[in-house]
Amino acid sequence: MNREEYLTSATKHLRETVFSKAALEIPNDVKLTCGWPSSGGTSAKRKTVGQCWPRSASKEEVNQIFISPMIADTIEVLGVLAHELVHAIDDCENGHKAPFRRMALAIGLTGKMT
Repeated sequence: MNREEYLTSATKHLRETVFSKAALEIPNDVKLTCGWPSSGGTSAKRKTVGQCWPRSASKEEVNQIFISPMIADTIEVLGVLAHELVHAIDDCENGHKAPFRRMALAIGLTGKMT
């Protein structure tokens, strides 16, 4: 299984378990890839480990999620993926503000939301 297949499989599992229990619906057409962020890559002081792009940024009008290939720990990958999927549900409209925080807490994410 390659990284994208893993992320797709993990999203399906998260959709059916974690997100459904919180009554949150992940868009069916979200695109997932393992790739470098637009900023905050390996040479940045503060590393970006995941990014979700709004539908308006895509020619296909879908959310695009990038998870850094620098993350080796499966649990960390799943946490970053869950965080980015919350952004996809919100279509990146609220950043890390209250609506995002409510959804993140509802699926069990803790700590600082950035």
